[in-house]
Amino acid sequence: MAKGEAARVRILAAAEAAFAEQGFAGTSLRGIGAAIGMGNAALLHHFPNKRRLYAAVLQAIADELHAKLSQPVRGADLHGIAGGFLDWSVARPQAATLILRELLDNPVRAERARSWPMQPLMRQLEAAAARAARGGPMDGQDPMIIAFQVIGAIAYVTAGRRTIAALMETAPDTVIDRLRAALHAQIDAITAAPRAGAAATGGQP
Repeated sequence: MAKGEAARVRILAAAEAAFAEQGFAGTSLRGIGAAIGMGNAALLHHFPNKRRLYAAVLQAIADELHAKLSQPVRGADLHGIAGGFLDWSVARPQAATLILRELLDNPVRAERARSWPMQPLMRQLEAAAARAARGGPMDGQDPMIIAFQVIGAIAYVTAGRRTIAALMETAPDTVIDRLRAALHAQIDAITAAPRAGAAATGGQP
């Protein structure tokens, strides 16, 4: 890896940690540079301002997620995409927390945003939700809202699983297991298309 690329990777890692912990408003370029022993001039050589650095961090996370959720094992299946996002969120809690922070902290900046790094993921989920709901009890419902319900539940529970575990008087890993089971049940309900002849047989398998 070239020296310049290595420096960029270090900056992005430090910035992800800072933005996840302190949010966009609470993070400074000076603080990020200090965390990796880099002066402002060197940092600004790679990223001219905080907004550009923040966008680069979000884009790196979006690219990472896209690579994971586009694997053949995940495909276009809503179960697969949701399970992949849950696995990723558990393995990358810092990045998952930053995604949640972006939803909570972004309203003012949203009016000026020119790009949305997470939009391709949400479109992928929207398409999967639409396919999953087709012919079932959720057919006709807004697939993007279904997608946000799935992502929102995962982001909220994984980010707060230690607090949630204390409230539930259980272990954080158990919270994730219960979330996974609930997601599977909810997605099964979305995809429960009526079987041919079910009415004639009283709905029995």
